[in-house]
Amino acid sequence: MVTHYDDQAIKIAKRIDGTAFYPGGVGLWRGLHTKGPMPDYFPKDPVIMLAHNFDAELLFNDSVDRGIEKMDSGTWKGLLQYLSISGLAPERCFFTNVFVGLKPGRKSRGPYGGSGEHKKQCRDFLEYQLRRTCPCLVAVLGTPAWEQFNMLECSYPYVSLQHPSYASNFGWESERGQAIIRENSQKLADAIKTHGCL
Repeated sequence: MVTHYDDQAIKIAKRIDGTAFYPGGVGLWRGLHTKGPMPDYFPKDPVIMLAHNFDAELLFNDSVDRGIEKMDSGTWKGLLQYLSISGLAPERCFFTNVFVGLKPGRKSRGPYGGSGEHKKQCRDFLEYQLRRTCPCLVAVLGTPAWEQFNMLECSYPYVSLQHPSYASNFGWESERGQAIIRENSQKLADAIKTHGCL
C-alpha cells in the first residue's frame, strides 16, 4: 500500500462514481454516462492500460462532481480511438496509473513531484496490481509511464504506446494527429493478437 504522501502527491480521499482511471475511480469501464453502473465482475486476464499519474487535485474534484472523467478530450479522447480501432472492448480493460497521488492545482501534465519514497511505494503497489490481476497484456501509455514501468521486473507481456493525448498536440483531426492514432492503434491490435487478448 502507498502510505507516503505530501503536498506534491496528494492522497485521494474520494472516488469518481463513473468511468475513471484508478485511483480516481475503480479503473473499470462504466460507460460514457455519468455515474454509470459498476460491472458485475472484474475482467479475467485484463488488458491493463497503464498511464503515468492520475490527475491534478482541482480537475479531479471537477470529475467527482461530474460523476465521470472528461471523455471528450485529453487521455480518454485518444484512448477510446485506440480501443475502437484496435477492436479491444473497454470492458476487457483495467485502467490504472503508476503514481496514485494527485498533483496540486489544476495542471495534470508535466513532471510528477512526489517524493522518492512515495514513488517507490507506488511502483511496489503497481507490482502488486500486476500480480493480483494477471494481465494478458500491459499497454504502457507514454514515455514517463514507460520509464517507471521499466524499473519493475515484469513477466507479463507489454506494449509501449504513445500517450493517447499526444495526438492533440498536432490537432485531433490533423493528418499528423490521425497518423499517431492509427499507428498506436495498430501497435495495440498487433499486441492483442499476438497474446490472444480478445
